[in-house]
Amino acid sequence: MDIVKVKFIAVNDDLILKLKKSPAAGALLSADTPAALSKAANAYISLYLKQKYVGSWGYNEFRKPIADNVFFNISHTLGAVVFVSSLSPVGIDIEMPRQVEKAIVERVLSSCEREYPADFFEHWTSKESLIKAYGGTVVTNLKLIPSLPFEGLKEFNGKTYYCANAYYGGYIISVTREGSTPFTLSITPESVEV
Repeated sequence: MDIVKVKFIAVNDDLILKLKKSPAAGALLSADTPAALSKAANAYISLYLKQKYVGSWGYNEFRKPIADNVFFNISHTLGAVVFVSSLSPVGIDIEMPRQVEKAIVERVLSSCEREYPADFFEHWTSKESLIKAYGGTVVTNLKLIPSLPFEGLKEFNGKTYYCANAYYGGYIISVTREGSTPFTLSITPESVEV
C-alpha cells in the first residue's frame, strides 16, 4: 500500500514570535490581533512549504496552486498548517473539531451523511480534500460533494478518488488523491526554518 506523507506545522505562540523576529517574515507578521497574526503566519508558512518542497508554481483558473513536476496542496486552520504532495492530483484539509450549528450541518451534509455517526468535520474535511483534488472550487450545493467513505474509493464528476483521514494533534486531516490506488497517511511534524 502506498504511503502519502503529510507535513504538519503547529502554529503556536513560540513560532509566531520566532517569525515576527525574522527579517523575512517580520513585515508580514505586523498584524495586531491574534486572528490576523495567525492568518499572516499561515500565509508565510504556506509560502515556505511551497518553496521548500515544490520550487516554482503557479495557479490554475480556480486559484489552485499547480507545479510542473508534482501535485501538491496546503490547508490551514487556527493553530496548524498541513502540506501534501503526490504524482497525481491531491487535496488536503485540516480542521479542529468543534460544535457546529444544526443549520450548517443541514446545509452541508446530505440526509445519508447526516445519518452516518461521525463528527461534522470528518465530513467537511473529506468534502474539502475531494474538491481540492478535483482542482475546482467550492460548489453552491455542498450536499453534492460526497464525504463518504472517509477511507476508500469514491466517484466524483466521472473520476475515481481514494480518500484517507486521520486524527493528529487534536485535528482531523483528510487527504484525497485521484486514482484507485489505496494509501495510508504518514503525518510528521515539520519545523519552519527562519
